[in-house]
Amino acid sequence: MPERVQEYSHANILLVEDEREIADLIEVYLKNDGYTVYKFYNGADALKCAERSEIDLAILDVMLPDIDGFRICQKIREKFFYPIIMLTAKVDDTDKIMGLTIGADDYITKPFNPLEVAARVKTQLRRYVLYNHASIAARNISVTECDIRGLVINRNTHKCTLYEKEITLTPIEFSILWYLCENRGK
Repeated sequence: MPERVQEYSHANILLVEDEREIADLIEVYLKNDGYTVYKFYNGADALKCAERSEIDLAILDVMLPDIDGFRICQKIREKFFYPIIMLTAKVDDTDKIMGLTIGADDYITKPFNPLEVAARVKTQLRRYVLYNHASIAARNISVTECDIRGLVINRNTHKCTLYEKEITLTPIEFSILWYLCENRGK
């Protein structure tokens, strides 16, 4: 079973949505999950932020007043590899295919459930962390749970399970195990 990181907190999320109510709603859900949200209502400001800030994931509306989300996605992909989720009212298969082809990792159509958006953000970040663990560790981004071949260690709850059976550890044993988890492969 491959090793994976399950939780990823304190990520920086670029949110570009020209409908303020939608942007505010998504921002609330993402902040409740512990993310830092850089919210913009137009593409030009969002691209400036992408250039000067460390972004871990972008959520892009396709239809914006200045630059469309597809073009923003292309510009981001010229330099960065973090996950991109397209969020749009465009439901045609051709639009979805174009978004995914130019570099988006996911495509959510409006209307949407904000809980689904939050879940997809977590999923994309989990994959991003799994395949970019060294670069994430270098930036001191907090990983709160690790699953290594059935051994699950949760830093927040101080619980440890092996194949879904809880293991009782002393605080020192837990600290040692967490240290080994954080430094695996080094």
